[in-house]
Amino acid sequence: MPIIDDTLTTLKARREEINTDVQDARAEVEAKIADKVADLNELNAVIRAIERQQGATATTGGTHAPRGQNRDKILSMIADGPRTSRAISDATGIGRGSADRTLKQLEAAGEVSKTSDGWVVVPAAK
Repeated sequence: MPIIDDTLTTLKARREEINTDVQDARAEVEAKIADKVADLNELNAVIRAIERQQGATATTGGTHAPRGQNRDKILSMIADGPRTSRAISDATGIGRGSADRTLKQLEAAGEVSKTSDGWVVVPAAK
């Protein structure tokens, strides 16, 4: 059955070519994603630094956010869906420790809950 053997060999060779093409394409995409993530992280760091500077000049006595501001930022962030504390911190410019502390306070007050997908707002009881 040489025709079947030849066909099988051709198909296997083509499969290897396609597999190699897929692996190459995956590597290119992953490299582009890594570059974009690095750019995003750099921009987030600059934005946080500017926001911290604005906050420092807007308040007296330090760089602390005005009372309730972190709470409001966090609640608005997770109103649309679950977010991790890191995502909340990165998006809002709130320090990671402050975000974690505020989330724990909100959790103790029954306003938020931690799920496997991140923090979510607890619906108000009717």
